[in-house]
Amino acid sequence: NGIPFANIKTWSDFVNVVGQLTNPATVDKAKELYSTIIIDEVYASAQFCQTYICNKYGVSSVDEGKGGYGLWKQYETEYWKAVNMIVSSGYTVVFIAHVSETKDGKIVPKGDKRSITPIMDNCDIIAYLKSNGIDENGDRIHSSAYFAETDEYFARSRFDYMVPYIEDFTCDNLRKAIQDAIEAQEEAERVPFDKLKEDVVALGMNFCEAGHQERLQELIADCLGEGNSVQEATERQYESLEILLAKLEEQKQKLGVA
Repeated sequence: NGIPFANIKTWSDFVNVVGQLTNPATVDKAKELYSTIIIDEVYASAQFCQTYICNKYGVSSVDEGKGGYGLWKQYETEYWKAVNMIVSSGYTVVFIAHVSETKDGKIVPKGDKRSITPIMDNCDIIAYLKSNGIDENGDRIHSSAYFAETDEYFARSRFDYMVPYIEDFTCDNLRKAIQDAIEAQEEAERVPFDKLKEDVVALGMNFCEAGHQERLQELIADCLGEGNSVQEATERQYESLEILLAKLEEQKQKLGVA
């Protein structure tokens, strides 16, 4: 399908690729080529890491190390060090995890707590994908994606206004759902226009009382245009008032305005 991929067979392969993508000397060049990194899949990468730790300390399993106390901390540190490098380097990172079931039969991402938990904690979206099988022509139907946890499966989103479900899961549909959620959040958090204007007027009065009326007028002219006043501002100038308020707050600190 033309998507570049790295054939990862060992932990050193994984670490080397992460290094190429995150090394300060090469990261800018890498970002010219790639904006999204897909790690497919989490459980396999964790197993590579465990094998590396076992070989490093000369044991057959992680729990056998340190005289039976286990090398879990060493494994956890090694795994997260590599994952953290990639998630903190400015890429969009997609982790693909197979599913496993809890003792209660709930579907969760497959992996031990030292590998899957920190990844889940750093994901903005955890989607459970459900197969829709094939159509009457034998062609595969796109999976459906779920973003809200139920008794059946684990899923979640950091976006308060994310849709709970996308029937036709595609990149474009996911992108639209995220964008819609962000816009809905911004709208919900948007300060009412009258309240915004009141805040600007109140802070402007403080500037006048502190003897900084000339600086106030300069900022108003810069944001609203020469000869315009805050009182006459309309809702079309909402963003201009937001900028004015931010500049007044900044100047307040410098000028010692109450």
